[in-house]
Amino acid sequence: MGVESSAEECRAAKQASLPVIQGYFGPGLRLEQQFSSFMTFQVFEHLTDLYSVLDYAFEVLEPGGAGLINVPNGQRIVEENLYHQVIAEHINYFTPESLAKMAKCSGFELIEIDAVRETVELDLYIRKPAPRAATMDQTRQCQQHALHEQLAGCRCIAVWGAGGKALIYSSLLSEDLPVAHLFDSNADKAGKYIGNLPVPVEPVSPQALQESDAVLIFASAYNTEIIKTLRQQLHYPGKIVYFEDPDVKSC
Repeated sequence: MGVESSAEECRAAKQASLPVIQGYFGPGLRLEQQFSSFMTFQVFEHLTDLYSVLDYAFEVLEPGGAGLINVPNGQRIVEENLYHQVIAEHINYFTPESLAKMAKCSGFELIEIDAVRETVELDLYIRKPAPRAATMDQTRQCQQHALHEQLAGCRCIAVWGAGGKALIYSSLLSEDLPVAHLFDSNADKAGKYIGNLPVPVEPVSPQALQESDAVLIFASAYNTEIIKTLRQQLHYPGKIVYFEDPDVKSC
């Protein structure tokens, strides 16, 4: 659905079979449906009443829905003396901070701000908060249950990753899961221990992999790289279990 104030542009859109409403976006539209997303390009620098537009966008957006607001990058225009970017029709100029603050004042969550250098613009990605599906503790319990299902029946488990997340992930393991190896690519950690695991850190080796029914990855930021190393370089044929928030997966 498009909203456009120009009658001429609306006619062109309708000739192209595009759904469009002639008018100004705001409560006066009385839209009867909710949308999963919205986007505006080069609009907010022209508005005299920013919040009536943004508040109405929040109202017609579904919980969890996202928005994109594109405006000129006022901060860069000032800092780099880009006088040719100062347009008489523009009554607002934004910095990343002021753009984010505007969205927050209407209840949105910030996803990301991109500075587009080629066009001297800012892209603000925002989201309408949605009710949380589960608490952290519920998610943790679900991951613990899924982890034990994935590793059921394994006689020898190797863990890969002895970094900061390892202490948290290892607390999900019960004593009946037979962890026999703890790998890490950092040679300085060799021979050392982490909490909840009874084995010292060691470098990965073909012999240790041959003994292992499954490799459990704790270094979740490097899932792709570790899986590729196991399959393509080390030719490991066994089960690989890894965390991909909020899920526990295997391959």
